Amino acid sequence: MPQKGTKRDKNLDCPNVQAYKSIIHLQLNYLQRQYVVEKVSCCERGQRLWRSTLTEFMLEGKNPRNVVYMVKIWENLFWGTENAKFQEYSAEGSETQIQQHDQVC
Repeated sequence: MPQKGTKRDKNLDCPNVQAYKSIIHLQLNYLQRQYVVEKVSCCERGQRLWRSTLTEFMLEGKNPRNVVYMVKIWENLFWGTENAKFQEYSAEGSETQIQQHDQVC
């Protein structure tokens, strides 16, 4: 329960964060939630691939706390080899990536 005067983390309402909790049965910490919200798309396709990534992670017995690795797997699925150049997260490339994301979804 949040302490008096503290705000609830809005990232808890992100569908991808909720999917992690639902499938993995663990709660992401603040930094992990922020990372998932920033990196994993909330479009229908992105959410579907995220849930698949989480499920495969559990089926293969991989460490469910390795969120960075999970996101990398998701990125490979989402962007594919054709769009691998958009995996570079630089300040000047982020707008291009967002435009490419809009075309994919």
